[in-house]
Amino acid sequence: MQKHVSRGLFNLSFGRSPSHTSLPDQIVYEKNRIYEIEVAQIIPNPMQPRKEFDSVALAALADSIRKHGLLQPISVRLIANPSKEAYFELIAGERRLRAVKMLGSPTIKAQIVDMTDTESGEMALIENIMREDLTMFEYAAVLKKLIEKYSISQENLAEKLSTSQSNIANKLRLLKLSPEDREIILENRLSERHARAILRIENSEKRTNALKEIVKQSMNVHESEIFCERIRLEENSTNGKEIGRKTKGYIKDIRIFCNTIDKAVESMKNAGIVATSVRRDGDDSIEIVITIPKSSSQKPSA
Repeated sequence: MQKHVSRGLFNLSFGRSPSHTSLPDQIVYEKNRIYEIEVAQIIPNPMQPRKEFDSVALAALADSIRKHGLLQPISVRLIANPSKEAYFELIAGERRLRAVKMLGSPTIKAQIVDMTDTESGEMALIENIMREDLTMFEYAAVLKKLIEKYSISQENLAEKLSTSQSNIANKLRLLKLSPEDREIILENRLSERHARAILRIENSEKRTNALKEIVKQSMNVHESEIFCERIRLEENSTNGKEIGRKTKGYIKDIRIFCNTIDKAVESMKNAGIVATSVRRDGDDSIEIVITIPKSSSQKPSA
């Protein structure tokens, strides 16, 4: 059963509704109940890390809500207001709230929960950090905000998120990249390992130039790591230009060798040999496994 919550409510509290709920100056909410509250009364969560939302995806969500209704209510909490009007702070469901606003609906289904400021902020951040559509830099920014706002250690945060402390540290390091570097990485859909490779270069100008070269040459992760490591060594070398030329030549050689192996496997297939090759790019090496059956009737194992 849903209840409608209107403006001008006073002395808001939680718990089972007592016998005096009809009094105009006191309304009590039950925990874990779904209410229909006014959209205009909901304010954003100040700890919301996302600033940009995909308009196409929001429009699709709005259309789904229009056809099927809001299948999952948002979560809000009551907050104190000097004017004694009822206001709610969003905890979870930013996209759903925006989609409902797009439809022009005056109300939305919401579960009102009892939380402190700290609990609300932490829940909002962790909910966002679990979203798959966060960029690597948005994710890192949420981690940083959690650590600074709530004085959480990297170890404790890693435990909350079921990951390792080293993983948290690696993600936080991404925030050292300049806004320009981040834009290049996101626009060209480079991976987090590409971004971490770039961080090996201390000089910010060389870092940006190297990043542009990686994009220009369409380097994979391993090639990028080699390239950036050579530039890092170049920073302390008196013969930097020569090292730079050797780096590009080395990467070119790797590609030639890999292409040669691919052509050899293709030649075996053309000759009727069902050979396969699997390439794995590791942190410091490239592993290529070629499987050749011993007989013509034998298929290579996966």
